Amino acid sequence: MKNIVIILLLILAALYGALYFLSAGDNYNGERLYYRAMMANEKVTKNPDIAPAALLNNIESDFKVILDKYQKAPVARPASIALTEFYINHNKYDKALGSIALIGKRYKDDPVIMSTALFMKGAICEKKGEWPAALKEFRGVQRSYPFTQIGMQMPLYIGQYYDSKGDEANARAAYNEAATYYDNLEKKYNGKVVGYIAASFLLQTYLVAGSYDAAGIALEKIISQYPSGQTYAQFLPYVELIYLKKSNNPGKAIELYRNVKSITKDKLLIKSLDDAIQKVENRK
Repeated sequence: MKNIVIILLLILAALYGALYFLSAGDNYNGERLYYRAMMANEKVTKNPDIAPAALLNNIESDFKVILDKYQKAPVARPASIALTEFYINHNKYDKALGSIALIGKRYKDDPVIMSTALFMKGAICEKKGEWPAALKEFRGVQRSYPFTQIGMQMPLYIGQYYDSKGDEANARAAYNEAATYYDNLEKKYNGKVVGYIAASFLLQTYLVAGSYDAAGIALEKIISQYPSGQTYAQFLPYVELIYLKKSNNPGKAIELYRNVKSITKDKLLIKSLDDAIQKVENRK
């Protein structure tokens, strides 16, 4: 369940960050109410068992005021997600499902909101121990909203669920299915943002599955096909993990470092690569 909370918090942060700039200067009271509710909710999340009932009621009330009084303001969207998450975290599943239904009515044309809402519906089933129902919801998110943050990570999430339960057979099957899905997606959208994201998920899938040789191939492909400062910053750290800590292949690590060095013009990166190469050579 920890993964669910992390995913939702990341989505809320990104969603509100984007919408805040659209509403800057407007609906100040709604934004202030949202901030107050989120700060209180953060404290409650850290110590849910000792949270005073009055504080819980105030948090719920603040979110509901936003959804009622400021429902047309951008801040209402992250507030609707936050309220649903609040209900889930406190095992108020009927209220959470009602909140999800309201989201479906108000924001049916917003793929980010809808994918998050459907994921939370699956999360409720997962918390209740109803995995077949949860799996159905998660598959629905993947099918209906494949290019959202939530939709893209569903295949990997499903594999990690089985992994967390010690179900090796289903975990292996799910990881294989996820790898095929991400690989096909990357090939279809090669050179585009979706392809880049799919390639990233492919690498993560191989890593969590312990398929380090395949992870190395995926890493090389990302670096060669998506050369950019962002790619190097995000993926070069995996060179040490895969080739030095897991596969014991320092020669491949040096080769990859030198390949990037021959392409980039970033002097700081070149210096960093030289240091990395020297470190690997001293390690041999």
